[in-house]
This record gives sequence, structure tokens and C-alpha cells, in this order.
Amino acid sequence: MLTVLLLCLFLIASLDIRSLLTRAVGLITDYELQIDEPVYVDLLPDLKLQIKNLTLDDQAIDSPKNFIEIGDFYLSMSTKHLLLEHEYIVDMEFNNIDLNIQMRPDEITNLDQLLTINSNIIGRITGHVMLNGQGENIDSFTRGLNGFADLKLDDGRWLDDDIWQQLRTARSIYKREDSPERTINKTSNIFSIETIGSINDGVFKSQDFVMKLPFTLITGRGDVSLVDGSFDYSVRAKLNEDLNSVLDLSDDELLDFSNGSIPIRVRGGDGSVSFRPDIEEIFRDEVESTFKDQSDRIKDAIKNHLLN
Repeated sequence: MLTVLLLCLFLIASLDIRSLLTRAVGLITDYELQIDEPVYVDLLPDLKLQIKNLTLDDQAIDSPKNFIEIGDFYLSMSTKHLLLEHEYIVDMEFNNIDLNIQMRPDEITNLDQLLTINSNIIGRITGHVMLNGQGENIDSFTRGLNGFADLKLDDGRWLDDDIWQQLRTARSIYKREDSPERTINKTSNIFSIETIGSINDGVFKSQDFVMKLPFTLITGRGDVSLVDGSFDYSVRAKLNEDLNSVLDLSDDELLDFSNGSIPIRVRGGDGSVSFRPDIEEIFRDEVESTFKDQSDRIKDAIKNHLLN
């Protein structure tokens, strides 16, 4: 089977295969592939593929149809390992990514439909991704992926719930207070996200997560599984006092959120998202605060002893 595949690739290596690729995508998916420039293909010593100005349109959406735009896509795969060991060893690079995430008529976003996840987030993602991995099948290959990603989401909206309400509820759990009443507000929940990090064994690890909403800054770190889309983040939210008139925050809420003092654990998977107090981070904060207080007392004692 692999020999037949390579023979076919030899036949098309010298041709402009744009029409072949676009027809194949149209036959087996709901997407329409457009490639503006000739595709570069090389077979030896490794299979190499380079595509510039690639666009994938979602035919289930009336307008705008454009789902994915990639300025430069590059793939390299070891022909030797594919033939002799039936193993995929692949390097991929996606430059100038532009994903337009929209809701489809079947009430699932085009990104969720493509990746078989349930994020219920719409918006526009731009950035750059580098991946490399090896495996005997798609599952083992995905679980072994390594690389790097630098991504930004603009005009984002979470269709499941109100982010501010979830943050306030997580705080109330930690404070052992009643859940805050849901506030009907006219302020938009539209947000942006910037994140950068490494990919290790199929998990994207971000130490620099920044999310911005009106009057709100959320920062943190966490992991996202490339296998099933599950994620686990520890974040801190700082709310500007101008948001108080919109959400009708209590004095205690305003105090806690104005300095971002309460770590919140945000986890997602199997179609659900939870916001809870991050007990590990809270404990770490308390330990660090205790050590700092003890250190300050020791410094004061030494200073007084020297002066007296």
C-alpha cells in the first residue's frame, strides 16, 4: 500500500496538483479548498510539500465562507521510515494562520466541528504554529506532537455563559458566600486572548496567557490537550472599578477583584467548563505570605539589634 502511494506521488510530483487537491477535499469534506499559487512537491530523500496562500471555505455557511487561511504551509515527512518501518515522522509549519470561527446551521462552530470538540467559542484566530512528531497511526502521532504556538483570538465570544458571572461564582465558593445574583448588563462580553507556549507530547503548555474583556484583565498559565481539546488553566482576574456600575459588585468583591488576589481554576472537557477556586495556588500564596512575614520580622529584629 505504501509503495503504491509513493508511486502515485512520483507521478504527480512534476505536475501542478492544485486541482487534484481541491477536488479531493471537495469530495470527502464539506469544505472547498482554494490554492492561489503552484504547489511545491519533492519526494527524495524526504517527502516535502509547500503550499502558499491556502484558503479553506466552509460550504455550510452562507457568508463569509472563508474558514481557514494559511499564508505558508510546509510539510516534511521521512520517506525511509514510512516505507521501511511504517512510521510517520513529520515536521509541519503553519505561517500567517487566519481562522474565522463561526456558528454553522447545525448550531456547532466550524472549529468544533473540525476538531470534534465543544468549545462554543466564536471569533478570529491568527498566529503561527510549528509541529513535529512521529507515530504509527494518527492517534500515536497526535499524542507525540511537539512544537511551538503563538496565537491570538480577537472578537471572541463564549456562547455558553457569562465569564464575569463565572468568575464571581468561583470567588463566592472560596469565600463561602451565596452565589451572586446574575446581573443583566448591556456591556459586551467580547474578549481577546493572546497566548504563547510550547507543545510537548500532544499538550500545549502556555506560561503566558492574557485575556482582555471590557474593564477586565485575566492572566494565567495552563495546558490544552491536542488529543481531546480538554484544558486546565489557573488564572487571576483584575476588574476595573468602572465595571462596578455594570455588575453591581459588593465592596468585598471589588476589593478581591481589584488586586487579582483570588486564583481561579478553569477546566474544560467533555463539553463542560468549570470555574472553581484554585486551592493549590491559594495554599502557595499563603505559604509565600507566611515566609515573607517571617523574613520581614527577622530583618526588623536584626536591624533593631544592630542599631541598639
